Amino acid sequence: MKRTRLAVILLLLLAPPALASVRQGTTAPGTPDPAALLRLQSCVDSTVALGKAPVVIFDIDGTLTDPAPRTRAIFEAYASKNPKDAARIRKGITSLPLNRYAYAPESTLTLMGIRDTALVHRIGRTWVTGFFSNQYLSQDRELVGAAAYVTSLFKRGALIVYLTGRDVPRMLEGTAASLRDQGFPIASPRAVLVMKPDPKEPDLDFKKKVFDDFARLGTVVGVFENEPANLTAMQDRFPDAIAVFVDTTHDPKKTDVVRASAAWVRDFRIP
Repeated sequence: MKRTRLAVILLLLLAPPALASVRQGTTAPGTPDPAALLRLQSCVDSTVALGKAPVVIFDIDGTLTDPAPRTRAIFEAYASKNPKDAARIRKGITSLPLNRYAYAPESTLTLMGIRDTALVHRIGRTWVTGFFSNQYLSQDRELVGAAAYVTSLFKRGALIVYLTGRDVPRMLEGTAASLRDQGFPIASPRAVLVMKPDPKEPDLDFKKKVFDDFARLGTVVGVFENEPANLTAMQDRFPDAIAVFVDTTHDPKKTDVVRASAAWVRDFRIP
């Protein structure tokens, strides 16, 4: 792979996995098909038996991990530094469970009953700085069963690719540590983390650029995403792979729909 296009991190040490609550999705759900997780395990097994290298690609935010605790921690930090707003913010935090946090911080604040435009703007600026940084990534929690499921594919011989729109300059160290600490396989040449070198590059543009690199690593047998447009792009490039839409939250400004051929899951509990 070209170093200018990929940031691949291999870390040592694993920690026990953490648990997290799962939020309802913002897309009208298809029929949940958790059996797709079993089908992919079988596909990995059969690919290995043929002497080929199976590759499985996972997005991170909203796909493997829930970023809601990160947002809550940023709100709490803002409250601690702004006493005049603290009571309103803490009341909102107390009133809204993590499984109701929305994709955008403004929407989450509205659900908390915070509608003061100036306050929302101030908190939003703090959120952008904190959310896209290493500082709060340790707050993220895996979706139920995610670390165990990814580990099961890894142990079967799959090459795991974490393909994220997070960027290297602001989020490399925190992302790698978060995956490690939650028990995801990352300490191996068969478990790689791929991040944007340039924070300004649109996520989908970056991901499309690196698809061919993954094809050269082996046979891509599975792809996982919570953003419909990103999943569609992977289905176009890897039509024979099992495509799984993880129904958590996604960008409401994007109107793409999930193809009927994709399997839907809300977490990684195997039936």
